[in-house]
Parts: sequence; structure tokens; C-alpha cells
Amino acid sequence: LKNFLPEGRKIGVMYNPSENQEKIRSAKTIARKMGLDIYPVEVDSPKDIPNALKVLANSVDILWGINDALVFNSLTAKQILLFSFRNHIPFIGLSSTWAKVGALYAVEYDFYDIGVQCAEKAIRIMQGAKVNSLPVCFPRKLLYALNLRTARYMKIKFREEHIHNAYQIFDE
Repeated sequence: LKNFLPEGRKIGVMYNPSENQEKIRSAKTIARKMGLDIYPVEVDSPKDIPNALKVLANSVDILWGINDALVFNSLTAKQILLFSFRNHIPFIGLSSTWAKVGALYAVEYDFYDIGVQCAEKAIRIMQGAKVNSLPVCFPRKLLYALNLRTARYMKIKFREEHIHNAYQIFDE
């Protein structure tokens, strides 16, 4: 986030507390260490989203989408993206699909590399390692998709290296 939007400091996020309370608590701690502020707004029902967006409208520089089935789904996408455009608050999506339909950018896992990691663990097990002796692994590689149309609309410039290294670029 700091690479793509270095001026952004106030990050808004809507979330379902029963699904993501701990993730938000951790994100706030990490963000504080990075000089960023997270403005979380609890959403208990999709009906809460319009009010949550109103709360965030005058408080944040960026709207961050997290994996939250209640808040970020095909039924809520239109209102979230319209809010982003109308208020010139870039939305950071959850996948290249979100970037394709209007999020400024989205970060996702490199599933090929995750498969390679799984194969590496399988080989170690086949060589005699105990399953519970292997550490939990997190994805090594992340990919990102950029929406240049959204960037132009919001007057945001990506560095050439970001454009060059993008997994996908949407510019229709």
C-alpha cells in the first residue's frame, strides 16, 4: 500500500466483527508501526454498508477491501465501487476481478507458487519428515493487478516499475 499510494495515511476498512475482529486488531498494530492509521467500521449486515461508507467518506484516504464474505461480495460490489469513484477514495480490491471492475489495484497470491510450496512439503514428508514437524508456510509471492482507467480518473500516477511488474493491467 505504501508503495502504490505513498501519500495515503488513513485507511478505512469495513468488516464483519464475527469474521475479522482479530485480523483488524492485528492490522491496526502493524499499521501504527508503519505510520498509518486504520479506521475500522463494523458491519453486521449488508444493510449497514451505506452508513459505514458515509462514516468513512470524510475520514479516509484509502478504502481497503479484506476477505470478508459479508461485506465484500458480488451483491455489495457496485455500491462500494460507486462510493470509491464518487468520493475519489481509491479502493484496494481483493482480487484481479475487483481491479477489473474498478478497484485501483488488487493484490493476490501466486497460486502456482503455492502449489510449488505444497510440492516441496510433500517431498519432505516422502523423505521421512513428520507432518507436524514442518512449519506453517505463508505464500512467498504476491501478484498485483492495476486498473489504469481508475488511476487516471482519480489522478493517481503509478511508477513505471509498478506498471511493468503488474500481473494484470486493466485499461479499458
